[in-house]
Amino acid sequence: MPKSQIIIDAVNGDVPIEKSLNRLQVLAHDVHNEELERWAENELTGYLGTDEVPDYRRTKSLNITYSGFNLMVQVNNVPLPVGCLSSDTLDEIADVPIREDILSVQKLSEAEPGGYRDLSFLAGEVLKKSGSIQCVSIRQLIPSSAYGKVLAEVNNRIIKALMMLEDQHGKLDKLGIKVDASKTVQGNVAINETLGLPVQIVEKESWTSKVAWNIIIPIITGIVGTVLGSLAIICMGLG
Repeated sequence: MPKSQIIIDAVNGDVPIEKSLNRLQVLAHDVHNEELERWAENELTGYLGTDEVPDYRRTKSLNITYSGFNLMVQVNNVPLPVGCLSSDTLDEIADVPIREDILSVQKLSEAEPGGYRDLSFLAGEVLKKSGSIQCVSIRQLIPSSAYGKVLAEVNNRIIKALMMLEDQHGKLDKLGIKVDASKTVQGNVAINETLGLPVQIVEKESWTSKVAWNIIIPIITGIVGTVLGSLAIICMGLG
């Protein structure tokens, strides 16, 4: 089967990656896949500080430089000795979440040497540990290759999701699937499992529950109604 044009565009890089994400966002909405829609939105707008960052958006870096004074000698953008920070601090800052939106990620993947994270808040710890280094600014380098890996993984996930949607619903180019939510559950679960996204658990109603609601409850309701009616007649007779 010939592939949908939006898949071909994503594979060949004929459209910007943000456009492919926008298309996927619309399709995810049409098939009621809230997790996939939210993932596309997060990639477009960036991840907030309270958001969980996907594993592919995490990298390691201890390439740290500082500007300031060392024994009254002014220095600019020189390596910071790792001994100036505690082991706990080093462990914490070595794990770097990449939270930028996809357009910023793309720009940083093309910039050399990459992007920087501001760690100037560690100046007090550096001075205390070193006794001689006064930092005006501290920066941590996130190499351009790390951003390039994020970009490649996002594009890969877009293509996977689009291909699976096409397998489930046919041609995607009109961007108007609009299928019933009950018919998309299995397909959405398969996509989300493939992409490592949360999976909504839809609990099936047990047969005992169905019997209770469809048979037993109406019977009980009927009996109660009959009893109440009889009591009403008796009361009227006594009156």
